[in-house]
Amino acid sequence: MAGASIKTRVQRFGLILGQVIAVLFGLWAMTLLLIAATEIFWPDDRPPPAVADAIICLGAGLSHHDRQLPGPASERRALTCAALQAAGAAPVVVFSGAGSPDRAVADAMADLALAAGLPPEAILREPASHSTIQNAAFSLALLDEGTDRVIVVSDPFHLPRAFVIFKAFGLNEVVLHAAAPMVDPVPHPDDRSIVWWVLRESVAIWFNLARATAYGAGGMLGIDRETRIAWFN
Repeated sequence: MAGASIKTRVQRFGLILGQVIAVLFGLWAMTLLLIAATEIFWPDDRPPPAVADAIICLGAGLSHHDRQLPGPASERRALTCAALQAAGAAPVVVFSGAGSPDRAVADAMADLALAAGLPPEAILREPASHSTIQNAAFSLALLDEGTDRVIVVSDPFHLPRAFVIFKAFGLNEVVLHAAAPMVDPVPHPDDRSIVWWVLRESVAIWFNLARATAYGAGGMLGIDRETRIAWFN
C-alpha cells in the first residue's frame, strides 16, 4: 500500500511538473514570436521624432576583433543617435553601457559619434550599466531633474522591453526609435545573427521580469535603491 501511494504521488508530481513546463514553454514561444514579429515588421521609414529632452543610446557591446571599437549593433545605434541630434531631435545624447574593464561601450559609441560630427557639448557618457534597467537608472541620473521626454534608440527587438523599463522610472513620454538597419550586403564578421539577438531577448524579458519582482520585493523589505539596482549587473 505504501509503495502504491508513493508511486501515485510521483506520477501526480510528474504530471504537474509536465503541465508547468508546457505552460512555461508556451509563454516563451509566444514571447519569441512577438519579438520576431517586432523585428520583422518594425517600419524602417518612420519620420524623425518630435523634439525631446535627450536621446539615450543603448549599447550592444564592443567589437570582438578590436575591443576599443563598438560592435556593429552599437555602431549603428551610435550613428543613428548622431543623425537624430543633428536633425534637432534633442540637445544631448546619452551613450550608455559598460564593456570591458579597459573600454566602455558608452565611450566607444561616443567617440564614434564625435568623429561623425556630433558636437562634444551634446555628448553625455554613462559607462557603468550592465543591463537595460541600469541603462535607464544611470542615464536618467545624468539628465536634468525636469527631464520628461526622451528618445530611446536601440534595435526593434529590444525596444518594447526598453519602453517598459524607461516608463517604470517615471518618464511622461518615452519615444522609441530603431537604429538604422544593416545595409551592407556582406555581413560584418563581428556581427551576431538576428536569430541570436531575438533568442537572447526572448529569455531576457522573462529574466528581467523575475529580477524586477525581486527589486520590488526588496523595496518592500527596506533594501535601499542603490543596492537593488546593483542586482541588475
